[in-house]
Amino acid sequence: LCLMGVAILGRPVLTILEMLLGSSYEGVLSGRLGVFFLIIAGGGLYALNNLFYYILIVLRRQRLVFYIYLMGALVAFPLSRGLLGTCGMQGAAISYVILMLLMLAAFSAASRIFMKKTFAKEP
Repeated sequence: LCLMGVAILGRPVLTILEMLLGSSYEGVLSGRLGVFFLIIAGGGLYALNNLFYYILIVLRRQRLVFYIYLMGALVAFPLSRGLLGTCGMQGAAISYVILMLLMLAAFSAASRIFMKKTFAKEP
């Protein structure tokens, strides 16, 4: 839903921001609609990550959460450095989406596994 909003309203909103920032920003932001779209998509994935994060916290798996974030940090550094160096701002946005997808996969898989284990014990 948010991505549809970006597709419809993204360019006008970015154009208004350019007008507020002054003439030196004319065309700078609205020309980066694809990057804006990726950042919003990454934000949606981040929100899903938070949902699974809290499931793991409720299931008392804080140590696992730490390891997932550690894995994310270890992947983020070379991924971001490589994509930012070759693709600039678009590369940074792509690395953000990739990282959020990887962390979502880890958080959701861990949540599923531990929810099954936890609730299988109940009568």
